[in-house]
Amino acid sequence: MSDRMWIVLMAVSIGVVTGLDVLAYARKGVRRDWVRDTPRNGGWNLPMIIVFLLCLSLFTGLAGDWSASFRVFGWLSVIFLQISLYFLLLALTLPLLRRYFRAETCAILWIVPNYLYMGAFNQALLAHPRWIIPLPIKFIQGVALVWLVGVVSVLGWKILSHLRFRRWLLQGAEKVTDPEVLAAWQGELLQVGEKESEYILVTSPQVTTPMTIGLFSKSVRVVLPRRHYTPEELKLIFRHELVHIGRRDAWSKFFLVFCTALCWFNPLMWLAMKKSSEDLELSCDEAVVVSLNEGERR
Repeated sequence: MSDRMWIVLMAVSIGVVTGLDVLAYARKGVRRDWVRDTPRNGGWNLPMIIVFLLCLSLFTGLAGDWSASFRVFGWLSVIFLQISLYFLLLALTLPLLRRYFRAETCAILWIVPNYLYMGAFNQALLAHPRWIIPLPIKFIQGVALVWLVGVVSVLGWKILSHLRFRRWLLQGAEKVTDPEVLAAWQGELLQVGEKESEYILVTSPQVTTPMTIGLFSKSVRVVLPRRHYTPEELKLIFRHELVHIGRRDAWSKFFLVFCTALCWFNPLMWLAMKKSSEDLELSCDEAVVVSLNEGERR
């Protein structure tokens, strides 16, 4: 495959995925300063580009040129090495970062690798290496196969675990009918510019703390435990969950799961995934309390 054809494949992949992302951002969504000022993460960008590029390379292979598949594997090796090193350094420096930087800054740092695809053109033409270590082609194919099996296994396990958790969580769930709770929910929706919300508010006997679950708008459920909350507590709870929805934190977590699957052999990636979830929650709390007075914060 020529360098020019490789660049065309990269351009098509990036163009399709970013175009879909623009259409997704153009849809009506939660709108408020404490949501709009935080970068919304299209957590499916890099995963979709990789999948789309793999499909394109497969088509060229079926046409008789399998060199594209090797180039995709070479590009992926650069990506997962960068991601692995980045999260390693971030996990090690996290205590220092949390001390001197805002929670929002720490949360954004975890999703920075999602924008590695912006530099894909720089990696499309690989420079000649300074050192070359010759390896048998069967050894490279074996390593690639083991890595790919690990990626598919971890990603599949994570997706199936999430679907099982969602099913368990919503088992016995009921739509909220309490007028006081619905009034507080509707009030917060109006605050963020949502007149007709697709997000469904339910109570579940399975949870002990409020949470939001679902990647797509129609599948989003804001889940409350079956207990009484004051109007002030409901306001803060709903504001917290709407920040999650507005920032598309569910997609951010999906991206971090994807990175962990991509670098499944690195134990520090699993630690990084846990720490990143903590920062997403802390930054969400920060976004809520920044506009409150001292008494409300306490």
